[in-house]
Amino acid sequence: MSNYLAIATVTATLQRILQDTVQVDVEGARVTTVRPDNVGRGIPETGVNIFLYRVAPLNWRNQDLPGRRSTGELNQRPRIAMELNYIVTCYGNEVELEPQRLLGSIVRTMHSQPMLKPESIRNTIED
Repeated sequence: MSNYLAIATVTATLQRILQDTVQVDVEGARVTTVRPDNVGRGIPETGVNIFLYRVAPLNWRNQDLPGRRSTGELNQRPRIAMELNYIVTCYGNEVELEPQRLLGSIVRTMHSQPMLKPESIRNTIED
């Protein structure tokens, strides 16, 4: 983790990537990041909700110790690797199988882009 905005930036980047995909696959679909207990408040009629429900440090979290120069000045900040777990919920017209189509769109996107690209993160930060 690089700073206190890292986790929020990951969530916002996921939202942005998924929004670009689902709106093409299912017309009018939106991606939100609201708490699941707020269903009905902020959830679109057709769309996807992603919610960060669990954060856990990875086993090799303490291997990156802060580096210092001979003057004592900090050379590298310590970083921590975190595992972020999200709940993905799809909403829409069941007769037209919109939730299943949205889920298929998300699975395809996440499979084709298993890692967040630095460019995607930069674009999210700039917005």
